[in-house]
Amino acid sequence: MKGKFRILGRIGLALFMVCALMVAFMPVAPVSAATAVTEVSVDFPYVDARNTCANSTTNVYIVHFKAATAMKRGVDWVTVTFPDGSEAMGGDGNTGGDYVFTISSPTYDDVLFSTNYDTADLVIGATWKRTTTTPIAGGTRVKTRLPIDVAAGQDVWVKFDDSDDSGAMTAATAEASTYKVYVSTTKDTTPVLSSTFALGNSTVNAGDTTVYTGYPLPATAGSTATYVIEFSPTTTIVASTTKVTVKFPMQATVPSSLSITDVGFGTAAGSYTSTPEAPVVNVNTREVTAISSLGVTANPGTTNFYMEIKGITNPTIADSSTYKVMVRTSADGQYDLDSSGYAITAGSPTQILVANGEIGYPASIYSDDATMVNMYSSKIYLQLQDQYGNRKAPSHDLTVGLGSTSDTGKFYSAVDSEVSSATIPSGSGGGQFSLLYKDSVAGTHTITASVLGYTDASWTVTVVPAVSVYDSNNSLVNTYAPTFTSPVAEGDGFYGGDYLQNAVSDALPGETVKLGDGVYEIASGIAVAKAITLESVNGVSFTTLRPIHDLTGVWGSSTSDVYAVGYGGTTVDWQQ
Repeated sequence: MKGKFRILGRIGLALFMVCALMVAFMPVAPVSAATAVTEVSVDFPYVDARNTCANSTTNVYIVHFKAATAMKRGVDWVTVTFPDGSEAMGGDGNTGGDYVFTISSPTYDDVLFSTNYDTADLVIGATWKRTTTTPIAGGTRVKTRLPIDVAAGQDVWVKFDDSDDSGAMTAATAEASTYKVYVSTTKDTTPVLSSTFALGNSTVNAGDTTVYTGYPLPATAGSTATYVIEFSPTTTIVASTTKVTVKFPMQATVPSSLSITDVGFGTAAGSYTSTPEAPVVNVNTREVTAISSLGVTANPGTTNFYMEIKGITNPTIADSSTYKVMVRTSADGQYDLDSSGYAITAGSPTQILVANGEIGYPASIYSDDATMVNMYSSKIYLQLQDQYGNRKAPSHDLTVGLGSTSDTGKFYSAVDSEVSSATIPSGSGGGQFSLLYKDSVAGTHTITASVLGYTDASWTVTVVPAVSVYDSNNSLVNTYAPTFTSPVAEGDGFYGGDYLQNAVSDALPGETVKLGDGVYEIASGIAVAKAITLESVNGVSFTTLRPIHDLTGVWGSSTSDVYAVGYGGTTVDWQQ
């Protein structure tokens, strides 16, 4: 036997040498080029519009980029390099000068991430997640770990907010449009420079900014419109020299370029002189910068100056007054925030829609479609809407036909008031109708609403299964269904933990609690203190038990705490 092993050993050595020679002569694969993020820019919050210098502690920097490569939360890192005084980053080349940003020691709650950043002034807001570890700071670089998963091509915003700490991320030199940052990640390793951003004098800004009465024109959602911005110059505006920048809200869209005839200036509303040079447009930050064609002496609060901008696409969400613009000039650099806001109205109605908080507007509208068995749903809303989902009252009352894929499902205008159709009213306050749905059969059903001339609506209604207790002879003892009927917001869960616990508590040792098909979300676990059997009616793959999660998607408890077995002999047959 030993001899055989020696022979095999020599053969193995020979094969190893041959393989080694083959590897030595194999061509080396070329190294893949490093990827890089795109669309890097810097924003400032709309709540206070601060972009000050002189070591102010009020600045909040929101750095945007688009990832080229997917990243994992808790694994990948993002590095942002703030201005270091070099000319490439907006300085004068003197790295020891005032153009160098001062970076404090950020803590984990100073750096937050979002993939849905939105203007704070609107109902629809961003979801921010704090970085999971203390950021690493060195020089003008800040490296921080991702608390969220990011898909390739996804927009990412990183908010640096150390305004509550001593020492801010800022410089001492005001620059109207020269500063830049670098952004790289552990996946997209090539650093990319942002577009320029401004830091202004800490005490001077354009004043009394507002969108002039009657603008934008038109003011309908999604329309290409003309804006007239009115403000009172705090510093003197020099003709053919001073630049004026207007920053539009997140939901607006600026074109990639504008001509000199698209932007004009005036000392009175309605009369404008075209800018002498083509405006500069920053699509990512929604900024339009143009040289003033007119001169105006500074007279804060008294002299009004007007800037007309054509070709801006309105936000697609209708709102009465919360959209706002910001204005700054090259003479001061600091933004002034519109104090009043402007309105966007809904367009022509095109569709009927069943709305809840995830697809309707405002967010207070929802339908609780998953908490019923032998009971009524909470309110389900029907709306007449424009193409963007904005509610729009019809010119006359509309009769809506109602249908369901379930033979046992019925509609109600109120409890015990069964209806086969609904009426969406016209006029002020119209455009919406709420109804109830009831079905005695568990499962997923689709309800429909239709009006001639409009796109139909459909909505999936999940009727949760009942839970039944069977005795040792497999005879039905009792059936348990949801015990609450109050509306619950869509993201709040509650698929049936209350009645499931009731069934378990009522079952005697040796009996069986059977769960129908579906997902059961449990708020605080199921306590089992007796030898009973818990099983799925159609097998483990059809029934899932999991802890409830909050609106941010965080589970309320770990999956191991979904149920607590307190007695030997208990049999469990469901998946978690």
